[in-house]
Amino acid sequence: MKTSHVSSLSCELKIIGAKNIDTQHYSSGSFFVRCYLSAGNGQKAELNSREIPPSGDLSWNESFSLDCLGSEENISLLKLAGDVVFELRWRRRRFPAGSKLVGRAQIPWKLCFEAPNMEIEKWVFVDSKKGSSDKPPALQIAMKVKAEERRRRRRWGHDDECECGCMDGGDHGCADYEIFALGAALEAF
Repeated sequence: MKTSHVSSLSCELKIIGAKNIDTQHYSSGSFFVRCYLSAGNGQKAELNSREIPPSGDLSWNESFSLDCLGSEENISLLKLAGDVVFELRWRRRRFPAGSKLVGRAQIPWKLCFEAPNMEIEKWVFVDSKKGSSDKPPALQIAMKVKAEERRRRRRWGHDDECECGCMDGGDHGCADYEIFALGAALEAF
């Protein structure tokens, strides 16, 4: 029987709203927020909020629930050097169907891990040149994390079941290779 240490990380990212956006400049389209999260091995997961029309009050109140599994080393690297990137984007109602970057902000995971109760809610300024009335555009976000370490046992043998639920006992990565799985569910508040 082989034992390995696996860390799990549960996170909730909430996109609350935006302010100081020159909505007149972006009148014929819709706004949304795109989030990029590290998924290990240089990969990034991309999550998009719903699209809302330009108005004086850009409010989403949407959350993304994320569950991550990885080696203790991978989770530690994420805590120390990982960032969540938030992009405020605008999409035209007409073709082409792509979107335009309005502004971008980065929040280090470390900020959330060092906060009381491992949760933050704040306005973050986006690097944009098109604000209104000389105030920088900003996104209001919230982040909350919960981390725990688990021991994982793996039994070898044809009919033995691994913790991941496999039945073949084969070496396909459920305990021997580094695991970094990112699952996301979009929930509207």
